[in-house]
Amino acid sequence: MIGPTEDSPVLLDRILHGHWVGRAREMAEAHALWQRVAQGEGRILLISGEPGVGKTRFVRELASAVRLDGAGVLAGECYAEGSSPYSPLAQVIRDFFEGSPQAVKEIPEETLRDLLPILPSLSSQLIDSTPDRNLDLRADRQQVIEGFVAFCSTLSSRAPLLLFIDDVHWADADTLFLLRTLARRLRKLPVLIVMTYREAELESASLLKEVLLDLNHERLSLQLKLERLTRDESRDLLAAEVQLVQLAQQYRTEEAEAALAEARGHLLLAEEHPLEAAEQWRQAVSKWEKIERRYDQARALGYLGHALSAIGEPASASTAYHQASNIYDSLATQLDPHRRATFLDSPPLRDVRRAVEALSPARRRANGRPPFGALTEREVEVLKLVAQGLTNAQIAQQLVLSPLTVNAHLRSIYNKLDVTNRTAASHQAMELGLV
Repeated sequence: MIGPTEDSPVLLDRILHGHWVGRAREMAEAHALWQRVAQGEGRILLISGEPGVGKTRFVRELASAVRLDGAGVLAGECYAEGSSPYSPLAQVIRDFFEGSPQAVKEIPEETLRDLLPILPSLSSQLIDSTPDRNLDLRADRQQVIEGFVAFCSTLSSRAPLLLFIDDVHWADADTLFLLRTLARRLRKLPVLIVMTYREAELESASLLKEVLLDLNHERLSLQLKLERLTRDESRDLLAAEVQLVQLAQQYRTEEAEAALAEARGHLLLAEEHPLEAAEQWRQAVSKWEKIERRYDQARALGYLGHALSAIGEPASASTAYHQASNIYDSLATQLDPHRRATFLDSPPLRDVRRAVEALSPARRRANGRPPFGALTEREVEVLKLVAQGLTNAQIAQQLVLSPLTVNAHLRSIYNKLDVTNRTAASHQAMELGLV
């Protein structure tokens, strides 16, 4: 079965999908900007904040709203372990054509040729599929820029377009250069480019810092910084969990218990407890499997993979993502061709495919560094206290975290620094100048 049954209680559906808490001012500003964009004023929306604060979720909430207005939404993601030039933009193009196979006819052939260095597979869409030049990304930089600008321009002529690039603090130089040029060239078209990044990464991402300054100087961007939830918003989250428990008790079924575990996982992750969130999602996976809700099982596996990545367990995360991908692929074979294409282009499936690719052993070996890049702001705080000789319990008390969460941060730190104990981690902290 794909998706919930039609006779599932409405309240149970609320358990599963949750509701939006907080960020009212920021969301209002984002919607106001979108209204200007929809009238033909191209802009950039920059969303910053610390890891786990909800940047990606914020943009997805905005994207859901603009879709209801008939807008197009395309998304790409940057990865800590690095990737080939223009990788997030290649994701955007690939997902567009996979989701709308007939749409390729709307894109001029010259534009497709200009995009070949990003996505060589587009050659199959050309009348003359023989490339008229070598596919050299560096040599063809200007051609790639012209092609992507034309691509976005064509799409925005049909309907306003939201282009989302996640985690640009990990973007390669070519991608950043193209995005800056795109913002300048599309300022009179209905295109909103949304980029998320971690402020803590700016010191090591000097080119991104330069691009952000340029966009601000040219008045092309709106900056929104997401802070942690306020005390009132945290109370709203707690109230939401109480409501979830009440609803689950009301229906007292395996389905309700699975939905409750899944929703609790989201609440825990929002409160920066990835280890506890992973445990809730493991329970959800098991319960969905027990009642043979395979689509829901795959979705929960995707969430589990995300939490395992956050606590520095790439091998386990990769296993979860692969299991989710296999279930999705199996479900897709049960659909007719049209519904299959739509299903395979849905956000959960795209997210899982990207994660599987990003966590592949070949990708990690090729880039020669840990899969999750530099230490997060919270991990730096933990490492400093470890180097000062504090125990896990003392660190938990000082940072107002649970001991389990501190332990999860330590595992992530060990993985990223390629060490196996506190002494070695403390030595690395001294070499990094943290103490």
